[in-house]
Amino acid sequence: MRSVLRDQARRLTHAFVDMQSETRLPEIVFQPRIAFRLPPSTDKHPAILSDDIKVIGDESSLKDVFGIAGGETTWGDIKRRVKEPGGHDPIWLTDVEDAAKQVAKDLVPDQPEGLCPSILDGKF
Repeated sequence: MRSVLRDQARRLTHAFVDMQSETRLPEIVFQPRIAFRLPPSTDKHPAILSDDIKVIGDESSLKDVFGIAGGETTWGDIKRRVKEPGGHDPIWLTDVEDAAKQVAKDLVPDQPEGLCPSILDGKF
């Protein structure tokens, strides 16, 4: 049985590779996404996600999640908009900043359980 399974898996893999196309298919995004580029780290100063870093939103993600019109903003503007009533940063915001520090050190960031609710409708 193992031999048959292994043989069929190899055939399927080879068929997939043989039929591949170099045509890039459009990506279907299921969740709103944002992107930012960290500055290069130096020996004395590790890269951090500072308030002046430009953040670009996919499609309407900045509007849907943060209520920001347009396709780009800054990390500082996002932080100001999501402050909790007592003036504290939400947990997910700190998780993103910590993950950016790990990425700047060429590490795979931790995957926390935190969720980012939209400030417009409270959906995640």
